[in-house]
Amino acid sequence: MAEWKLFEGDIAPFTDDDFYRDREAAHHMEQEGHHDRLVKALDYAVIAKNEYGCKTFSDLGCGDGGWVKASKGRGLKAWGYDMQPENVKYAQEVRRADVRLTNFEKDDTIVYGDCSILTEVLEHVSDPHGIVQNLPSRVIIASSPRWETP
Repeated sequence: MAEWKLFEGDIAPFTDDDFYRDREAAHHMEQEGHHDRLVKALDYAVIAKNEYGCKTFSDLGCGDGGWVKASKGRGLKAWGYDMQPENVKYAQEVRRADVRLTNFEKDDTIVYGDCSILTEVLEHVSDPHGIVQNLPSRVIIASSPRWETP
């Protein structure tokens, strides 16, 4: 197993609200490479539902809500959190997905599902090990980009 992060040092610049304030929405569900990982996460979520009894799914760092929206077609009860305003706006207005604007690393009012989804997220956070260790969800499904960094 390899471990990658997309920043130098101990503090990720991606955890700062200012970093996301003026960024455009990222439509990963429609992007080559990202799409396949998101679909695979959907497959695993169905397994989590059927084999581990997960009834609810919280998508942390959900982007523009592509996974949350697609999860409905798989019969999953899911919602998401993202800290990029344009992502949340797109999720709510275009995808009609249950996505809320918040920094899940800092917000202690987040409602976690039986299963937490972290696709394309852990490489962005300052303490990925701490996040995974402290998630109250019974099941965690996570992925990271494979070809975007050396």
